[in-house]
Amino acid sequence: MAAMDFSESSATWDDDPTRVDRAARVARAIRSALALDHPRTLEIGCGTGLLARALADQLGPVTLIDSAPGMVEVAAEQARAAGHEDWTATLVSLGTDELPAGPFGLAISQLALHHVHDVPAALSQIYQVLGTGG
Repeated sequence: MAAMDFSESSATWDDDPTRVDRAARVARAIRSALALDHPRTLEIGCGTGLLARALADQLGPVTLIDSAPGMVEVAAEQARAAGHEDWTATLVSLGTDELPAGPFGLAISQLALHHVHDVPAALSQIYQVLGTGG
């Protein structure tokens, strides 16, 4: 089975209702588990930013990271279109590249860690940019 080209899929990624629904379900689970008070947030493997956008009313500034240039471009466009001027989208490969500087109050992700070669090292990397209580 050939690997998916996420950059190539980025323009139509949000057209799949199962992806939009999944992000909404994950957002509901996060809302039910955490009291979100507009934390500075890092979305890891953000894709088009569906998860952060589903939580947008309870998040502060968001840094969206992904290893697919096309996804980063679409995530930035979607954030701008939604009026999220304090959101940034950056090309970062988790486990390989340095993460954006913290501290972050929240790190969120869906369907990304299975793409990482060394998950314990990646989780340690995420932990390093979380602030106290994050």
